[in-house]
Amino acid sequence: MNDKDNENTPITNSHLYNVALFIDYENVYLNLLKENRNVIRDGFFEKIREWCKKNHRRLVKIAVYCNFDNEDLHNSFHQSLLQSYGVESIHTSNQGKNFADLQITIDVLNAMHLNHNIDEFMIMSNDKDMTPLLNSIRYNKRKVSVITVGTKYNDAICSFSDEQIKYEEVIKHPVASTYIAFLEDKIEKNLCNTFERNKSKYIDDSAKLFQHIGLEYFCEMQMKQCNLMIYEVYNCIKSLQDKQKAAFYCYNYKAANFIGICPYQVQDYFKSIFHMEDSDFIRIDMESKVSDLYAKYRKDL
Repeated sequence: MNDKDNENTPITNSHLYNVALFIDYENVYLNLLKENRNVIRDGFFEKIREWCKKNHRRLVKIAVYCNFDNEDLHNSFHQSLLQSYGVESIHTSNQGKNFADLQITIDVLNAMHLNHNIDEFMIMSNDKDMTPLLNSIRYNKRKVSVITVGTKYNDAICSFSDEQIKYEEVIKHPVASTYIAFLEDKIEKNLCNTFERNKSKYIDDSAKLFQHIGLEYFCEMQMKQCNLMIYEVYNCIKSLQDKQKAAFYCYNYKAANFIGICPYQVQDYFKSIFHMEDSDFIRIDMESKVSDLYAKYRKDL
């Protein structure tokens, strides 16, 4: 397809644009963090693919640019999670404030001149520093769209693009399933498996103390096993509590009080074996815990 074919080609049912999406991921991540949100919970990567199909686009590449040394992303090995989406991640640590913008610009210009199969470039960012890149893409007779997040974007990036796509419109798009739902199921299975393992060890050797599953320890383990930010682990646990799939209780270990977590259906086991009362099982305000964790990571930036 030559440049003349690209220019002003209408999108019809019989024509698919090949689209490459470049994301200023740190910019997006920070904007959503302020609202206690993230792209994983919103299911963005699943929904942008479906949105593109509905709008007669073929999404052939997704690349994200970010300083993955940010504590919440680093501790959860967030790049591994992105890879599960088939997303290319480019680490921009310690390279200065505008390094991600420069790297995106270089990669887009290279792709534009070396790959003539890409009909449309999507740039996801709220940063006005992207405007020279957008102008260059249009100058070279390629379509360029911007995906903006929230309302705090610079109007200039919309003026220099052929189309503005709002993040909120993308994540409204229905999908059959989201990865966060899969991870929630995985966390539930891990909880059940850990409990059954501890129960078996206790039965095999009754001289041993029962090994309770501490809530904080369990969440830290799930963060690493699922490559999920810690506030999102707590979000999943909140959902399990709301669905009556997880329960919390108080227990004492070495003269200190702790909060334990267990599968919801095993409460009777605790009552019969450890003579626990209904009052020992508690409901935790997980929403406040999630908000506190978001606030912590916003403060650390």
